[in-house]
Amino acid sequence: MSCPSPHRCTPTTTDPQTRIDNLETTVSTLQADNRTLLTERQALQLDVLRLTGHRGALQGGIDTLIARRDDLIADNTELETSNSELEAQLRTEKWVRQMTMNRLGAENRGLEAENRGLEAENARLEAENARLGDVERRWRAREFLSGCVWSLRVVAWGSENGANVMGWA
Repeated sequence: MSCPSPHRCTPTTTDPQTRIDNLETTVSTLQADNRTLLTERQALQLDVLRLTGHRGALQGGIDTLIARRDDLIADNTELETSNSELEAQLRTEKWVRQMTMNRLGAENRGLEAENRGLEAENARLEAENARLGDVERRWRAREFLSGCVWSLRVVAWGSENGANVMGWA
């Protein structure tokens, strides 16, 4: 006899009691196999539930990571935009500062030239003042001497005419 599974096969016998015993043994074996399969099925169902829970947790974690990645991409884009704006502002501020420094440098050179001109004018005026001081001193001396000469003339005239002019000369 050919049997797919030896514990399920019963030899062909003609004795009815042996056949009944063999069938009862086969039924018992099949019932035990069925209980084992049911237990294994329940264990597999628990594993499926547990793995489904893990899958759900993993999917939730993946979804959280994807959302976080999207947030980081948005933040990065915002930072790149802000960085570009700040770089443009910095370039503008550097340009304005350079233009201001150029203008101030030109103004400074102009003021230095004006200062040199004023210093030259001041030196010329000091020389003129010194010259005028000398002229003024000579003029005062001349006036003084002229007054003295005039006084002497008056005295001389008065003496020649017999007047006493010494008291008012």
